[in-house]
Amino acid sequence: MNKKQKYQTSTEGYGINVTKGGLTATFPNIRHTREPRASYNAQTGDLWLTSSAMEGTGVRVEWLHQMRFGDNDLAYVKTEVNPYGVQQELLQRLAYSIDGETISLYDGDKLLATVTNTVKNMGGFDAEQPLWIGEQLYYDVSSGDPKVVFTPGVAFTTGLVLTYDDMPELSVPITIDENGLFTLHEITMVAKP
Repeated sequence: MNKKQKYQTSTEGYGINVTKGGLTATFPNIRHTREPRASYNAQTGDLWLTSSAMEGTGVRVEWLHQMRFGDNDLAYVKTEVNPYGVQQELLQRLAYSIDGETISLYDGDKLLATVTNTVKNMGGFDAEQPLWIGEQLYYDVSSGDPKVVFTPGVAFTTGLVLTYDDMPELSVPITIDENGLFTLHEITMVAKP
């Protein structure tokens, strides 16, 4: 097998193991590519786990898994958040305006960010759909309370890829009720390091 063939093997079906104490539960349908992250919230008993929905050059889309442990300490998936549902909710909330090369993003009437496009070799903004949400959508679970992190992509008249060069990273806390339904809260801009 040459190097190229070696890295073309899909990880789908390889799954993950979750261990608590001496018990291990296997989840063969959770993909563990692109650095999955996990965080345990001891107050709620939630283990938040991220996994890949799809990935590639310029693409990072994740599932969010809310896991719990039964009386016997065996892990189980309580809820999974489908990235498509989150994308659809964000599309309902996020608005934009474009004035020349200036793009302004809004959550309803609240201004989230204003950026200036510096990409000059892709033609003008696509007339039908200049902004897209969904190819950069992942989770920050580092605090024990998950947040959706996403970056809107810009579509131009030339080229078949979205660009993210000047776009801000946005974050929104997500909560999940006992029925597995999620709620997205206030959207904010992620501060650049």
